[in-house]
Amino acid sequence: MALATAARLGSRVTGVALFASIAPATLVNPTDLAEAELFSLVQGDPAALAQQLGVLAQLMRDDPLGAAWQMLGEHLAEADLSAGSDPAYAAAMASSLRESARQDLRGYQQDLAALAARWPYTPDQVHQPVILVHERTDRIVPLRHGQALAAAPSDAALQTTDDGHLSVIAHLPPSPAPCSAHRDHPPHGPALANRH
Repeated sequence: MALATAARLGSRVTGVALFASIAPATLVNPTDLAEAELFSLVQGDPAALAQQLGVLAQLMRDDPLGAAWQMLGEHLAEADLSAGSDPAYAAAMASSLRESARQDLRGYQQDLAALAARWPYTPDQVHQPVILVHERTDRIVPLRHGQALAAAPSDAALQTTDDGHLSVIAHLPPSPAPCSAHRDHPPHGPALANRH
């Protein structure tokens, strides 16, 4: 989504940072994702997907971390479990999950639909600096998604880590280097890394 925003808004976006991101289905087959079943439902039975996400959303409102661990547990790396035991990280994640669940994960369903659909751009239309951070052995979104996303933009850099899928966010720089030279542009949305 961040790459699509960068392609569409052009010079209004000064840089993009992606963390353990899913590549569009036109670049990488989504069957290797931990959420592959959800991808098949978005295309085959959107009503069943909405129902399944509604149930998951209720679980997340009641116990956000427990629901996430239940959904992703077998795919989480030791680094994810360790990060989840940090009180500050756990509180931030629980807050984010609870907010995501507030509207029955409709935003997540829209994300899945957008990722499964034909994208209205190609990644080579992104001319802004792009930083991609991906875990080498990510079992939720395999590294080949990050590699596919990094292959097309002319100014993309892929940084691999030995962290987990969720804990990879620890590599977010306070002010992403590619964006720091463009301080005259305000941020244009949550998908963008240029936050001042």
